[in-house]
Amino acid sequence: MILELFKKTIDLNLNWLLPETNSEIDLTRAKILSTTCIAFSIITLILSPIALYFTHSNFPFFLLSIAMLSLALVFKYTGSLILVGNILCCITYIAFFLLIPKTGGIFSEDLHSMFIVPLAAFVLVGYRSGIVWSAISFITIGYFYSQINSSVDVLAFRSQLVNLNANYYLVISCINILIACVLSTILIRENQKLVKKIEGQNTALENSNSKLLKTEAKLKHRNNELNKFASIVSHDLQQPIRTIQNFSEILREHLEENGNPSSPQLTYIKFIEEGSGRMKRLVTDLLDYARSTKKQKDFHFSSLDDILNEVIMDLDNQISNNNVLIRRKPLPKANVVPVRIYQVFQNLISNALKFKKDGQQLVLDIYAIEKEKSITIAIKDNGIGIKEIHIKDIFEPFKKLHSKNEYEGSGIGLSTCQNIVGIHKGKLWVESTYGEGSTFFFSISKKLKAVPKATGQRRVSSSV
Repeated sequence: MILELFKKTIDLNLNWLLPETNSEIDLTRAKILSTTCIAFSIITLILSPIALYFTHSNFPFFLLSIAMLSLALVFKYTGSLILVGNILCCITYIAFFLLIPKTGGIFSEDLHSMFIVPLAAFVLVGYRSGIVWSAISFITIGYFYSQINSSVDVLAFRSQLVNLNANYYLVISCINILIACVLSTILIRENQKLVKKIEGQNTALENSNSKLLKTEAKLKHRNNELNKFASIVSHDLQQPIRTIQNFSEILREHLEENGNPSSPQLTYIKFIEEGSGRMKRLVTDLLDYARSTKKQKDFHFSSLDDILNEVIMDLDNQISNNNVLIRRKPLPKANVVPVRIYQVFQNLISNALKFKKDGQQLVLDIYAIEKEKSITIAIKDNGIGIKEIHIKDIFEPFKKLHSKNEYEGSGIGLSTCQNIVGIHKGKLWVESTYGEGSTFFFSISKKLKAVPKATGQRRVSSSV
């Protein structure tokens, strides 16, 4: 816990010291540069009293600490990686240049660490600066090598030649710098390739997202236009259908009062009434289907049992006339659009009533299956069932497996149900055995968010 608190404190202070950057690569370099400056400042500050009291060294550790801290602040307000990075390399180089003659010149272990300067330039500034500082480091090593026979201070370390030749120190120091150059070059080249690849992928992704957003906007516009068109067409078509039905009824009543009840005119009028009735149902179903494709967000935490009760009450005449036995288990509450779930229950139960077996009592079993992320409702019947090859077809709009003489309907009810269930982030499917019955399942997601329930909410109605 203490380490985590320390890390958060360091991150907070480091973030304060960072300038604003536009890329992840610059941000990474900025973090390395700021961390290096702060770390060097702390280390040299600690070394300052140690060098003064224990080794009696006059090396300016304290001034170096102040310089590093000042450099971090300069970077905070300028944000220039090139400027501050080169200044850092320069300060580090000067520190090495002052320290190396005091620790052995060409024989100094500090000379082996000279590769830190070009390495810092490669990492923090860039390839060109790395090459420049590498050249300066090579020149510096050559300079100290040339001072073996000319400098009185360096001659004091000639005793080390007994163990290792000066050429050894020269080669090792140069190899260190070469390794730093080669590795940095490889890493920079690979990093550039990776950056180009990522930039290309980001550009392609942005283009794809832009096209997707445009397509989505067009699709929403077309869906809105389609909904408006369906509403207008349905409204405009219902009026002439009602007119046909009204005049057909007047003609039928007139013929029944003044003519022969079995006249062909009455048969023709009956055909007109049946056709107009089918047309009215089709228009109503089309309007329901158009509404079901519209995304709704007015979810309410509702009792599925209450919705089912209203459906059964509205279908009471059909249920009683067909002597239907309904066996049901308690259903849970869920966030739903009540009027739409009413439609699903109504469609599925109406279909069960429609496709029951002749001469056999229809039995409906209605129950729920609760899972972690969803609620699944099942409606099982013992009707005529569906052939396996037709199971996928029944969910297609206007797809009818039977002729209008066998079973009435527009063939759009299950498609409407599928759209409604989709609004509830669920699925609609069926398991059926031909000749034995079917079980329809529809699921409702538990992740839907309910809106506050309005006071005085009206009873769910089938007139949607």
